Amino acid sequence: MKVLSLPIAVTFIVCTACPVNADDNWVCSLDRKSQTAQKLFAVSQVAKAQWLKVSQDGQMFAFSGTNTANERGSRIWTCKADGSNMRDLGRGTMPSWSPRGRRIVFSREAPESGVWIMRADGGEQQILDNHGWGASWSPDGTKIAWHRTVAGAAEIVIHRIAEDDFDVVFGDRSSGVSQVLRQISWFRNSQGVTFVAQEKNRESICSVRLTDHTPPIVWRYQPQPGTGVWGAEWLDDQTMMILQHINARERQLFTVTVKADSATAVEPIRLSEEFGRRSNESVSASSDGAKLFFLSRD
Repeated sequence: MKVLSLPIAVTFIVCTACPVNADDNWVCSLDRKSQTAQKLFAVSQVAKAQWLKVSQDGQMFAFSGTNTANERGSRIWTCKADGSNMRDLGRGTMPSWSPRGRRIVFSREAPESGVWIMRADGGEQQILDNHGWGASWSPDGTKIAWHRTVAGAAEIVIHRIAEDDFDVVFGDRSSGVSQVLRQISWFRNSQGVTFVAQEKNRESICSVRLTDHTPPIVWRYQPQPGTGVWGAEWLDDQTMMILQHINARERQLFTVTVKADSATAVEPIRLSEEFGRRSNESVSASSDGAKLFFLSRD
């Protein structure tokens, strides 16, 4: 696979204007032990904030959104954990931090579509795959995964950074997966990936292990008819994860207990009334899995 290296000049913006309703988007946290959620800060600079990611040291957030409610195309934003130092890093969506927080991998829509990488300040932007989408950095920092569709087949690509090579680890038509959707999620031990799949007109969550030569789907979870799954985040080594269910009206968070490669229990996360009236999504876990961060939208 050919890798393109296209550095471009970038100017980041430190934002002070408030073009959208300051109460539309909240960045929130949930302590798993006490099950207590709290609003950390409102994002007044961005409309339609999505794809929140916390850095491994817990000091920074990255997310995507638009400057105004009617703007087409998302931009990548970063800020400190208290909401200060908000920066617009340019066009893109679905950011994912490197383990030390020095770089970000992200996706970009046309006319420069594909998987890109940049410094955390927005500089040195380079394209990795102009057919890729939904990239995510592995917790151990050695790999980046993304998906693409080639000749009608869904593929998952693993970029092994030190060797600067690429493996297609999932692309079997017999799997029944016609398309991989949205952003890849890594196992906590970096030995497998989880993704949203399109299967026979239904969305499901699937996982594959990278330790196998030709990774099979080791387990699937399908929501009830009429609902979908926006994304997933592992909280520990393959025993507990968070799903983001969606239906026609809202998005909410659920925990999933996984045993013997199957989803054995799916329970809604009970949030206080303050959050229950809002759509809660884009969950990102702290490095130890003890705290969840999510976006809450009016």
